[in-house]
Amino acid sequence: MTIDFVVATPHDAVEFNDVYRNTTASAGYIACNNIYNRVVLNEWFEINPFPDLATHWEQLDGSRRWRFHLNQAARWQDGTPLTAHDVVYTHLHAMKMGYTGSRFLKDVETIVAVDDHTVDYHLHTANAGFLVLLGNFIFT
Repeated sequence: MTIDFVVATPHDAVEFNDVYRNTTASAGYIACNNIYNRVVLNEWFEINPFPDLATHWEQLDGSRRWRFHLNQAARWQDGTPLTAHDVVYTHLHAMKMGYTGSRFLKDVETIVAVDDHTVDYHLHTANAGFLVLLGNFIFT
């Protein structure tokens, strides 16, 4: 049996990823939150974030640098391996364009791919709560 899943958003869905349109309504949030992965995942019932694209992470330089080790089995929908370069591009592009999601990255000075599966976020100042920001909903 085939089941179709139809999502209607309150905006023109030329670009389905609600994050990049600078507006996020509840329908877009609900759909995107169940389709896209995040570096880390926050849940309403737990204070500590869960791994999602990152399998584990470290605080370095007194919480001014956060290092994320990505799941090497993560793939794009076409089977292409996800790399640290993809994560860097996505977040730097969101910051450059001023997308809605970039507000959760306001403490970020720069993002660097250390290797194909490791990403460093360099912050302007120490921020022990950065994981909460990074895992906040689908925006990141």
